[in-house]
Order: sequence, then C-alpha cells, then structure tokens
Amino acid sequence: MQMSHGAHLIFTCRNLDILETDILRRDEIWQYDKDYVSGGSVFHCVSDFNGIRKDASLRRVYLAGKRGARPITDITLLD
Repeated sequence: MQMSHGAHLIFTCRNLDILETDILRRDEIWQYDKDYVSGGSVFHCVSDFNGIRKDASLRRVYLAGKRGARPITDITLLD
C-alpha cells in the first residue's frame, strides 16, 4: 500500500512500551480523557503539556497520571 504525501495514519494502542521508543515524536502522541460532566472525551497532545522534561519517560509520566489522561490502575468489580 502506498500512501500519498500529507496522509495521516491514526491508530490506538494500549501497549505502554511504545511510549519508551523513538518511533513516535511527542507531537504525534495524543491521549484522551473522559469528561465526566458531558460524557464526552477531551483529546490532548503530549507536546502541549508544560513541565515535562524532554528526557522524561513518557511511560512513567503517564502511569503517574501527570498528563491529563489517567491510567486505570485499580479496578473494583461490583456485584
């Protein structure tokens, strides 16, 4: 498959290891956060966040919940 110039490829991934590679630039990584008031989603570009060093591990920053999108680290099952 050949892509033309200016084409975009959008995919979703739950594998956090991709945040530790040099495959994607920070301006190519977007995250979403649930807006619990409206029920919609809010999208954020990783490069728009201030206060994150360029050499910081994006995986660790994400797991710490410092970038808006919050990881689910504790799931409580209801009966």
